[in-house]
Amino acid sequence: HTRFKCDWSSDVCSSDLSVSELLDVQGVTPQIYEKVAPFLTVRGNGTVNLNTAPPQVLRPLPGMTDAILTRILALRSQGRRIANANTVLPGAAGGRGGRGGPAPSPTQQRLLARTTVNTTDVEVTITARAGAQAQPVQLLAIIQRVGQNANISWRQW
Repeated sequence: HTRFKCDWSSDVCSSDLSVSELLDVQGVTPQIYEKVAPFLTVRGNGTVNLNTAPPQVLRPLPGMTDAILTRILALRSQGRRIANANTVLPGAAGGRGGRGGPAPSPTQQRLLARTTVNTTDVEVTITARAGAQAQPVQLLAIIQRVGQNANISWRQW
């Protein structure tokens, strides 16, 4: 049976898989899973936010280099928000806005296609009890910002 539904022209896939199913893959031990699971998801559109993603998520992106990763982490440590992904590319007009520098290489274009600088999806976990003795109930939801509105794009009880 098919567990994925993909629109390959836009690289958007939806599935009923969970990250924990990696444990079913030959060679993935509980120790490996424990290390990688915090950095994986089966939801979302596949883009990675340069302002918020941990280095472990940024490093394997196509086109990511040590120089670009160092620049991203330096800007963050200074409390500066990356407003334009071109800003972190080598030769980007002094690193201020990415204007006037050379055009991104094909490898850099692959990086730009997989990244964003805006947060549009936030995963929220809510745990509640109906009373002191009641079993807790957990709601997981993805809240998606669309313009000035917020929509729940996925939820699981």
